[in-house]
Amino acid sequence: MKMDCNTVSVSELNGDTSKILDRVQAAQCIKVTKNGQLCAYVISPARLQRDREYLNYIPATDPLFLLRDALEFQLSKENDPWREVADLGLAVSPRYLAHALLLQLLYSIPSLESLYRQIGVNMAFREFVGIDSGLSLWPYPQFERGAQILCRTRIMVRLGEFALSHPAVCADKELRINESLLDGWRKQGTTDLTQSTSSGVAGSQAESRPLLSLPKPKSKSKPKKKSASGLCDAVAQPPVAVKDGASLQPVIGRYVASR
Repeated sequence: MKMDCNTVSVSELNGDTSKILDRVQAAQCIKVTKNGQLCAYVISPARLQRDREYLNYIPATDPLFLLRDALEFQLSKENDPWREVADLGLAVSPRYLAHALLLQLLYSIPSLESLYRQIGVNMAFREFVGIDSGLSLWPYPQFERGAQILCRTRIMVRLGEFALSHPAVCADKELRINESLLDGWRKQGTTDLTQSTSSGVAGSQAESRPLLSLPKPKSKSKPKKKSASGLCDAVAQPPVAVKDGASLQPVIGRYVASR
């Protein structure tokens, strides 16, 4: 798709976000560059609604896309890879939940609520999880409970280890991997979940509560604060409150949220 876009740098976007977002309403689309290379688009809600071809804005070589395809290929070679969690009463597909939890691992997203919000507005995240841009997310309590249960399973440990060993992930310097989260999955991965889930939603949530807050990434030096998406927090936070069953319509390009 050919697009007529203005171009700004990441530093310009960080320095004058308000004015640039105003320009988006008129220009419909603005390119964002980093070190001279295209890294994102800022897209107006009107343009997104009109085109509905949001994948054209995300490079086919995006590490998340490469990892997603590799994960699907790996799981296709297994006989019923989700049988371990078939009887856990998950209201959200374990495939969606697993991909969402991998995002939390790769970007050090600090909580399930923040992860849910990011999936709602980040197009690359939506595509990685497998949710169409026109669909609303699941009710948050269902997502939270399912994620808490799934991160205590052996399959989540295997998928996490596979993701961190993938060449595209190893080569992407923009990722902020939290290996402490994977360590937590390993410790929980031998737990028999059939007993903990038999008491219902409330019991499962209570037992899994500590998993909502991630340990700080192991690092000797404190990294510069970034959003989970790789750009500044000022533009990566969506302007909507997370409510049960809320529809979080994506109104952004790859990484950048509108006001």
